Amino acid sequence: MSSPPTTPTADTATDSPAGLRPRPRRLPRLHLLLLTALGGALGSLARLGVNSALPWDAANFPWATFAENLTGSFLLGWLLVYLLTPRRASAEARAFLATGLLGSFTTFSALIGESVILSDNTPVLTGLYAAGSVVGGLFCAALGFLLGRRLHSASEGSSSDHEPQHQRWQDS
Repeated sequence: MSSPPTTPTADTATDSPAGLRPRPRRLPRLHLLLLTALGGALGSLARLGVNSALPWDAANFPWATFAENLTGSFLLGWLLVYLLTPRRASAEARAFLATGLLGSFTTFSALIGESVILSDNTPVLTGLYAAGSVVGGLFCAALGFLLGRRLHSASEGSSSDHEPQHQRWQDS
């Protein structure tokens, strides 16, 4: 005897074979948390090195944060080509490199904090810093992405099959 056909309900998968239940959403796997933390620690140490080499006081342009954010934007743009390519993409690489390393190396909060402090003394410099950081960051990310795409295409051939595919940034 066979069971009568069932209609899909909220707890059955409508798009999975044989009505299998979808995997429930869960917290990130422990190894992704550890990779993110390790990347974050390394990115923070790199940022500390740049901040030590380019110290800042409230009367001058914050070159360290500016350089960190533009460099990080360029590197993230370049990495996105590889991190969004299906054959090369991995949750581990995204967690370590993008979220951890570059996420802690770049700093939006320091940009805002330094802008508030600068605005007390030099409002024109504040505007240049804030606008230069945003526009420069977008430019550097686009430049990194274009360079990464060119290098990726050269190493894989120029077939459109090798173009990066946009995927969800974080795994479920």
